[in-house]
Amino acid sequence: MSGPAAGGSEGGADNEARGGYLWWLMIVLLLVNILNFIDRQSIFILAESIKADLGLSDTDIGLLGGVAFAIVYSTMAVPLARMAEIYGRKRMLAILLASWSGLTALGGLAQNFTQLVLARLGVAAGEAGGTPTAHAIISASFPERRRAMAIAFYSLGVPLGTMTGLILGGWINEVASWRMAMIALGLPGILLAVVVWFTIREPAQTASPADKLSMTETLKMLWQRRSFRQTAYGLAVYSMGANAAIVFGPAFLMRTYGLNSASAGLSLGLVYGVIGVAGTLAGGWLGDRFGARDARWRLWLPAIVLIAAMPVTLGAWFASTATLSVAFIGGTKFANLFYLGPIFAAMHAIAPPRARGTASAGLLFFNSLIGASLGPLITGVLSDWLEPAHGPLSLRYALCFVVLTQIWAAAHFFLAARSVRADAELAK
Repeated sequence: MSGPAAGGSEGGADNEARGGYLWWLMIVLLLVNILNFIDRQSIFILAESIKADLGLSDTDIGLLGGVAFAIVYSTMAVPLARMAEIYGRKRMLAILLASWSGLTALGGLAQNFTQLVLARLGVAAGEAGGTPTAHAIISASFPERRRAMAIAFYSLGVPLGTMTGLILGGWINEVASWRMAMIALGLPGILLAVVVWFTIREPAQTASPADKLSMTETLKMLWQRRSFRQTAYGLAVYSMGANAAIVFGPAFLMRTYGLNSASAGLSLGLVYGVIGVAGTLAGGWLGDRFGARDARWRLWLPAIVLIAAMPVTLGAWFASTATLSVAFIGGTKFANLFYLGPIFAAMHAIAPPRARGTASAGLLFFNSLIGASLGPLITGVLSDWLEPAHGPLSLRYALCFVVLTQIWAAAHFFLAARSVRADAELAK
């Protein structure tokens, strides 16, 4: 991403949206995404404490980390993204940020499983429109040739937010409680929402025939494009494995190698942060570099990286020491975050300007409803089923499910690449 040079967008973004303001915009959006993933992921380092306090099972944790969150997140993403495209993206982003942050803090007051699920449903509803709205702002501010890197920069919030949530959540849990961790990590987002409201400008955007389409018509138009369908399938499958690893990764290290929540949080947090940042930036940079030559590379590259990561992922669950396991998990994290810039940039290229937020939301629908819900649930059920035979090592074998999802997702990305250039012509 380049500051002054990145200004301008399709149809001509405002000339003032250059230089210093573009950097300010991206930094604020990055902070929003960091808080998004702090609020979303910190609960997983707290899972063992929550499980003991509220008397939950691994299946309950899978439901809490997957289905309870994903159903609301996936069903609300598209309507909220469409509302933002019609009524104003930056105002919607500020409202959503304040909502999910306050409800994260409220979750720390839950006294039973039902109350905690309801709080997480509220967080999901708030976060559902966050990334699609931010993606729409970015695509209106950056030209196609630099969009993958701009989206990748915003997506650094995934590893940085995960790292911060794991490290701070684990530490606060050890010195205080899981309740205090959720409260402390949720409240800062309310302050950042004020910053978004008063300092981010609503970007200009060119008109297109898609502006007159309803939400249903917009989704139908996108679904008719083969590259969009195959990418949606790929993200759904990819997300099943990626979310299973996120939800049960901390518990795996604690049960298999005897780490406490602070040690597991610090180890995974640093790996997710450092290696995750590297994977995200590598995907954005290579996506722009190779995608400028041939748009298919934006889909080929994530597929190749996922296939290459399969033996590394398997090694993570069968490593002889915690240190080696964490190192292998880092390799898996690199591959799992590589797709963020190039995949979304590829899909924005096949969508009309005012349908790009909806395109992101549509992909996240599959990512969440299928991937984030089924992946942790399947892994939790497998772990409970294998526990009588393998005891605390049941998670080791249940997490082998992640490897299967990598090659399956890669196949869909390769299929999507076959039609992405033709589909992009339809958006012009």
